[in-house]
Amino acid sequence: MKKSVIDQIMLWMFIFVSFVIIFFMVIDYYSVLKTKDRCDTMSSYAVRMIALGKNISDITDELNKRISSSMVPIISSDIVCIEDSSVSTYQVVFHINMEINTTTFKDKSINSYSSAFNESNSSSVDCNLTINTQ
Repeated sequence: MKKSVIDQIMLWMFIFVSFVIIFFMVIDYYSVLKTKDRCDTMSSYAVRMIALGKNISDITDELNKRISSSMVPIISSDIVCIEDSSVSTYQVVFHINMEINTTTFKDKSINSYSSAFNESNSSSVDCNLTINTQ
């Protein structure tokens, strides 16, 4: 009888520990997905505003309204845009790179990419933004 009671206790401990591990993995995965979605939204907004020829400081102010509390506020010099007027592709590309340090996943990098038709001129514009976490 004692052996079966010990076996039952061990089984229930194993089930409980497994449940807790899975629970925390789901929470961690949700935070990564939420951050990825936020970066995608910011990338889509920024590429559209650059395609319309808006000012970088205005774009930075709007992006700062969309960041989460774990992100360091963005300044205008963080957005690096390279305009190539020799190629007339009418294209704007915006990349956001972010390193997450709160996750237990192996790949701690989030990359978002958006492109849009350049409505302000015929050149190709390639912009990069690296977001840091606190």
